[in-house]
Amino acid sequence: MPTVDELNERIIDLEMIIARMERTLDDYNEELLRLDRLHCDLEKRFETAEARRAEEANIRALEDEPPPPHY
Repeated sequence: MPTVDELNERIIDLEMIIARMERTLDDYNEELLRLDRLHCDLEKRFETAEARRAEEANIRALEDEPPPPHY
């Protein structure tokens, strides 16, 4: 049967493991939040670029315009 000192040492070891796991989870959470903000920013930029591309697709080049009727 383990002694009280051995049990206390085991509890301390387990508490240290839990503290490291909590720190790791906090780090992962911060990184996930950063990536989510980045994703939202990139999504907005993509939507803006897509809208601009769609607008430009609707504008024909001057060479593609038919000549005026008086020609």
